[in-house]
Amino acid sequence: MTKQLTRRVLLLFILMNTIFSATTGKISGYVTDTESGEPLIGVNIFISDLGTGAATDIHGYFAILNVRPGKHELRASMIGYTPLIMQDVDVVMGLTSSIDLSMSSEILGMETVTVVSERPIVAKDLSGSQLNVDSESIEQWPISSITAVLGVQAGVDNMQVRGGSVSQTAVMVDGFLSNDSRSNGPVTTLSLSSVEEIQVQSGGFNAEYGNIRSGIVNIVTAEGSADHYSGSFYYQNSPAAPKHYGISPFDEDSYFLRPYLDDAVAWTGTGSGGWDAHTQDQYPSFEGWNSYNNPETGMTATAAQQEWIYEHRRTGEITKPDQTLDLGFGGPFPGVSKLRFYLSLRSEDEQFIVPLSRDGYSSNSSRLKLNYDLSVNQKLIATLLYSEEHSVNRYNWTTVPEGNLLRGTYSVANLVTSAGLFTPAYYSPYSIFRGRFDVSYNHMLSSDSYFEIVFQHGQTQYQTYEMEARDTTKLEIFPGYFHDEAPYGYNSADWMSLGRDTSHTSSTLLKAEYTDQINSSNQIKMGVQLNFYDLQIRSYTESDKDTWSRTMNYDVVPVRISGYVQDKLEFEGFIANLGLRAEYSSANTDVYELDAYDDLFKQGLGNNLEELAEKQDAKPTFTLSPRLGISHPITDHSKLYFNYGHFYSEAGSTYRFRLQRESNGLVTNLGNPELEQERTIAYELGYSHGISNTYILDLATYYKDITQQPGWVIYKNATGSVNYRKAESNNYQDIRGIEVTLSKPKGRIFSGFVNYTYMVKTSGYFGLLRQFQNPQEQRDYENHNVVDSKPRAQPYFRANLSMRTPDKFGPSVAGMHPAEGFELSFLASNKTGSQFIYNSPEAGDVFVQWVSQWDVDLRVQKSISVGGVSLVAFCDIANLLDNKYLSYSGFSDQFDYADYLSSLNFSFEEGIDHGDDYVGAYREDDVAYDPLVPNPDNDPQIAADNERRRETKSYIDMPNYRSLTFLNPRKFTFGLRFNF
Repeated sequence: MTKQLTRRVLLLFILMNTIFSATTGKISGYVTDTESGEPLIGVNIFISDLGTGAATDIHGYFAILNVRPGKHELRASMIGYTPLIMQDVDVVMGLTSSIDLSMSSEILGMETVTVVSERPIVAKDLSGSQLNVDSESIEQWPISSITAVLGVQAGVDNMQVRGGSVSQTAVMVDGFLSNDSRSNGPVTTLSLSSVEEIQVQSGGFNAEYGNIRSGIVNIVTAEGSADHYSGSFYYQNSPAAPKHYGISPFDEDSYFLRPYLDDAVAWTGTGSGGWDAHTQDQYPSFEGWNSYNNPETGMTATAAQQEWIYEHRRTGEITKPDQTLDLGFGGPFPGVSKLRFYLSLRSEDEQFIVPLSRDGYSSNSSRLKLNYDLSVNQKLIATLLYSEEHSVNRYNWTTVPEGNLLRGTYSVANLVTSAGLFTPAYYSPYSIFRGRFDVSYNHMLSSDSYFEIVFQHGQTQYQTYEMEARDTTKLEIFPGYFHDEAPYGYNSADWMSLGRDTSHTSSTLLKAEYTDQINSSNQIKMGVQLNFYDLQIRSYTESDKDTWSRTMNYDVVPVRISGYVQDKLEFEGFIANLGLRAEYSSANTDVYELDAYDDLFKQGLGNNLEELAEKQDAKPTFTLSPRLGISHPITDHSKLYFNYGHFYSEAGSTYRFRLQRESNGLVTNLGNPELEQERTIAYELGYSHGISNTYILDLATYYKDITQQPGWVIYKNATGSVNYRKAESNNYQDIRGIEVTLSKPKGRIFSGFVNYTYMVKTSGYFGLLRQFQNPQEQRDYENHNVVDSKPRAQPYFRANLSMRTPDKFGPSVAGMHPAEGFELSFLASNKTGSQFIYNSPEAGDVFVQWVSQWDVDLRVQKSISVGGVSLVAFCDIANLLDNKYLSYSGFSDQFDYADYLSSLNFSFEEGIDHGDDYVGAYREDDVAYDPLVPNPDNDPQIAADNERRRETKSYIDMPNYRSLTFLNPRKFTFGLRFNF
């Protein structure tokens, strides 16, 4: 960065100071005389637990900014008037709590008037879709992670908000950004018991938010008290159990073992007639152990089988539980007045469906939060975070583009092969270590203005490595035969575990923000932010065979500078947020001045690309993002809202900076530092209606126009000696949807919600995905080029019903009520199956659809509270109904998949093949394969048999990996939660 640019940035900091933090809220309102209705001037408004307040102006108006979310007590006092206490004033982050007070002249004998605040069921100043979840709801639902909390919001599916990728969502913890600097993906390794409130925004982001395009997750965590210690303990355990239905993949009758162990075929071969034709198609072809008889070497068939059994001796039963330990403790820091702390720890262990180089995914995170009150108006917050994630590298044969860890039942099952099952070192162990330091200084200049300065610095280390080398010492595995410890231990000769990642990244963020309630109608916010990154990417394959060696190494220090200004207009019947954000992004590196088919991309020359190629500075990008949000309260319990905005984010580092080469110098991937910023133009129109001050009906419709997304374009010269992929801003999406939510947030006995999401997404690309130097190849490609995907909706809905027995419920026993404190909470979901094109021999290309999936989870818990201490015992039951759904991971290859599809009876088929099957229909294990029989003569016996076959689905040719065809059976988790 030039000196001139540096001076300008510093000047911006000096002039602008800082902005409003979305992790706090505002209390404002008017105070009037009860009898006359006239505004009262000079009334002191004081928040008891925070020690801050304001005084009313000539209009009787007051505003208190920077209020921590939660319930607070508000005190109003003025000479000559009876003091007034308003209890349970509920403050929500980013919103205004409007509290109008009426005070009476002082009456002899009346000391204080106390009233209880009731927050309006519809937030009038909210101009976008938003879900607020407090700690009470988190403890109530059958969930145990932050990502699971996000999944209850309409429009959110697998951390993807309204069709956007995970990297388009930002996670903010106490106002600090928590996204990975390499992939921009959110990091959610955070203690859940320390969370006080989670806010999920899926539309209508204000101008203070940058480098995001789909969703914002704001999390507020617990603070240590100034006068006492408090803490929490949370532990849950799921006993070791299979994560699939049916027999184990390591069972003698499994796909991977039966051909070699079943005496009917093991000796003479699978094609010898020992099996029927259908059974033979379900397993690998094997010539039989008898073919291994070799008199010259003395090898016998029996010895060959015994050696094979030794090499496949690994068993993979799950013997360890899935467990989570979550701790929190905080209070006054010993020996330092005005300093408070809160320490939270979280540890997770999640076993894989089958063991790989590690038995499962695990993580550990520690976070220390310090609050220091410099004065009544000045606060300092610092956090120290350290986390580790340990898993397996899924990129066995390639470099690691973004540092993704393997996690989840389906993702592991989809990788299963015979080599992966029996050779622990097949997939490399992979660990990610993160450390971060955050600090914020907050200064209340007055009750209605303040500024905040935030500094963040984080570092991440990625580590992929091979397991310990194989012990080649020969052991006598049976009389006269010797073998090393295979399949255990790493051996490069096995062509496995080649992907490596030893990258190191760091990020530094500095921002200054300021907010000022100018008058009752205008709240101005403005801010600037600097982001510095240092990406030292070292990803490669490691092999002693040059053919499979490649590198993806680069060092870059990109910079991002942004600033914004925003005004929140609040009038009776009209509330608007107007904002403008400016962002400057520099890759801070070079681009190569090369012809598309330059010789420097060829093998031999590519290794010297950096030294030989002409270079120039990469051009920076500059964007302006207008933001508009309008809320129109129609009545006290209903509103219309609309929002519009331009949102930009930087492409992932692998698209911008990747330079990948084979060991011979052949360039295979080339990033583009001059990529445009990805852009989303979003519109949302919604309506909220409160019913009987108990229920809330939310309707929202949205449209997202997404352009400038990166994709890879292949360039190939006439001889094929140049053949590489280059990143270009050529992808687009068009997303539109409708969301309906009916909720009952609170209730003495019942609470819950139901939401429905209907979304249609069209995607495609501009230009061409392949560029050939040969004109004939180019013409042939363009004649078959398909640009757009057909829009196919996958609606889904979720529902929650929580029931509890209230305090003092049921009969009393020795002054206690055993029936109180019981809770049942159901969380159900249904998702329509995806659709795809199937080439039918009868009907040609037609769309077929997977079955819809139902899922119901349940939490049962009992709480006991005594003197401020609570103990909760709970049991979670995942997949309560034990529903089975066929998984694609059950197919051994594309031919197995094709055989299954052709065996189904679709509605477009004719004759005996006509039926109502969806993809995912299945035959039970206890039903033998029995295909439908043609019946041209309408034989009644054949017709009856075919009817029986249809009822039992005996005609379905099931996937070969029967052990992995159905995943995630009913699962029990037991836990304890202790708060004091």
